[in-house]
Amino acid sequence: MENLIFTALHNAHLKLNAKMAPFGGFDMPIQYEGIVKEHEAVRSACGVFDTCHMGEFIFEGDNAQADLEALLTCPVASLPVGSCRYGYICNDKGGTIDDMVVYRLGADRFMMVVNASTRLNDFAWLSAHVSAQTSARDISDETAKLDIQGPLSAKIVNSLLAEPITSLKFYTFMKNSWNGTEVTVSRTGYTGELGYEVYL
Repeated sequence: MENLIFTALHNAHLKLNAKMAPFGGFDMPIQYEGIVKEHEAVRSACGVFDTCHMGEFIFEGDNAQADLEALLTCPVASLPVGSCRYGYICNDKGGTIDDMVVYRLGADRFMMVVNASTRLNDFAWLSAHVSAQTSARDISDETAKLDIQGPLSAKIVNSLLAEPITSLKFYTFMKNSWNGTEVTVSRTGYTGELGYEVYL
């Protein structure tokens, strides 16, 4: 049996009788009531996904924008602060290493979200290929992430956070707070339904 990593919500999943299985080195909930019921919930109401296993990196410095522009398929220079963009991390031949979403936190500061199973390789590649002036940090172990997806997601997220999220457009994000804790909320909706991601 491999040594599995637990997300911050692992005990909650066990108490709720989730079916658990290894995924990307983590012990993850695969389902609760069944695939069809959970699919229908996300399409008609809302589903909550534990995505704490995802990787998050911070890149900052005067050359951060230029470095990421050279390493990613999506344009970075034209990305406004408060927006995020989907793309791919390229190897030195232009092939794909992983897909990711890059968030522009400030003029010279970015967050990148990558897949759990490729996180360590992604960070090793990126940190080896940014310039010396760019700081690269892996903040995955100190970051939790929940995805709230479905037609009722905006109503539910609004009811939990201090500031309304109704102004959030597709592929934008904002700072907010939950029970006095600062969170970042983005709106990408990877299921195809209206959806939000909460980082804390």
